[in-house]
Amino acid sequence: TGKVVISNGMADPILIEFDSTFNVVTAQATKLSPIPVKAGATLTIEGTDLDLVKAVIFGGEHRVDAFISQTATKIEVQVPADAQDGNVILEMASLVTTPSSELLEMVVPTISSATPNPAKNGKTMSIKGTNLDLVTNVVFATDKTGTIASQSATEITVDVPLDAVNGVVNLRTRANKTVSSNEVTFVR
Repeated sequence: TGKVVISNGMADPILIEFDSTFNVVTAQATKLSPIPVKAGATLTIEGTDLDLVKAVIFGGEHRVDAFISQTATKIEVQVPADAQDGNVILEMASLVTTPSSELLEMVVPTISSATPNPAKNGKTMSIKGTNLDLVTNVVFATDKTGTIASQSATEITVDVPLDAVNGVVNLRTRANKTVSSNEVTFVR
């Protein structure tokens, strides 16, 4: 936004300045839904002048330029698997960017049980809960990573490392989220 000046580009330029102010219209995101949103789900962005948007940038610098649908007041976009919490940035063809007025929050898995407890090193453990399909790593105390044998949205079966020690089990997601179980005891 400001006055417009045109130049011929020469070393000693001829400048023509216009009296009227030039106003740049930018897209504004005023509502995100749902919040929290699950990776891979559809995010709806509502606002004004959204037809000017050429890309949506999620936390973690994850750029999406293919939309499910787009109008002047609404964009529907698939959330990248590794999107992170934070503002959603709207990028226009002019490369001008504007942040959303709301912060996006990613869904976090929950743990309802980790069995058996006590568990045996080298055997399998079952972790039940919700949104467990988002989990990419199962990490035992002292950073010992287990091997995921099977996985669904409600249950993960993991092979317990031989050198796992007593402590919490951490589930990590591509969205840089971590959730911890209650303490698990191991029997060798």
